[in-house]
Amino acid sequence: MIPSELFWESLKPYFLSRARELVEEAWAQVCEEIDSSLKSELREALSGAFKSSLNQALEEKFSGCISPPGPVREEQREVVYYLYCITSSAAGDELSGKITGQAAGLQLIFSQDGKFCAVVGTFTHNEFSEEVLEEKLGDAGWLEEKARGHQELIEYVMKSVDFPVIPMKFGTVFSSAEKIAQMFLEQGDYVEKTLGYLKGRQEWGIKLYCQREKLKQEIREFNPVIKEMLEKSGAGSSSGTAFIMRKKLEDNIQIECENEMEKISSFCYRRLEEICCDARLNRLLSREVTGEQADMTVNAAFLVDIDRVEEFLSATREIQDSISSSFSLSVSGPWPPYNFAAGAGSDEAE
Repeated sequence: MIPSELFWESLKPYFLSRARELVEEAWAQVCEEIDSSLKSELREALSGAFKSSLNQALEEKFSGCISPPGPVREEQREVVYYLYCITSSAAGDELSGKITGQAAGLQLIFSQDGKFCAVVGTFTHNEFSEEVLEEKLGDAGWLEEKARGHQELIEYVMKSVDFPVIPMKFGTVFSSAEKIAQMFLEQGDYVEKTLGYLKGRQEWGIKLYCQREKLKQEIREFNPVIKEMLEKSGAGSSSGTAFIMRKKLEDNIQIECENEMEKISSFCYRRLEEICCDARLNRLLSREVTGEQADMTVNAAFLVDIDRVEEFLSATREIQDSISSSFSLSVSGPWPPYNFAAGAGSDEAE
């Protein structure tokens, strides 16, 4: 049954009333959303205005006392201090008027107590730092160039002043001058003791080389036991017996060669040690490293009083004249006293 037209007419007041309610509800919801958005924007605006006003008031009130924070200058953050060596403040006073030419990039940092002086160079972090050093470990050309420059600058300082110098190991880097001053405070006793120990002394290097095959030939010719064995080995023995005798002969020659190398090496070191105030035996280097066509049997450093240097050098010449021509003695120096003064560490390795 379809409702009559009269029925629909009777419902109109309800529909109109309900429609008004729905419109009011929707409008209230829209107003609520608008109010919320306006409140949020107003809150942000007021907050920004308040912060700006507050900052301005603080700046006006305290501008004479503090500086507002600003960006860190890139060059300040990246500068590192490369420590070449440490010497006395008296030496630093002399150096202050001499750091010209190739050493013009040097700077001097004095300890707070006025006793010591650090000879440093400044580099950017990208030029020289622990990180750069690690990256360049495989670059032999870069390492050789930097190590040579390190050595030359220390030798420059040594030749420029008549005071002892403590050389630092290659790649000793500090992040600031304050760190070097802190190092002086922490290691002042060590620095003072070491400079006192090195005063009036020089480090000299000795390397003894042996031409092994030439020495073996001398043993064949002059060693009586070996000469007798040589005669017996060629005295008409059977092939099997002759082979065994030749093998035993070569073994004995090798033993005699090793014994002679040890004896001459010990004689050389002990003789020079008598003249010096301190001595160090260092690791033997291979032919590939030395470039020599002979085996190194002694690699030693000697700390010599300056007034005995001539005596020391004279002794090296006497040793060379008294030993077999299979041996050659190489003398070098004076060197920065690395072997007798352990360097202070860098703060990059903290």
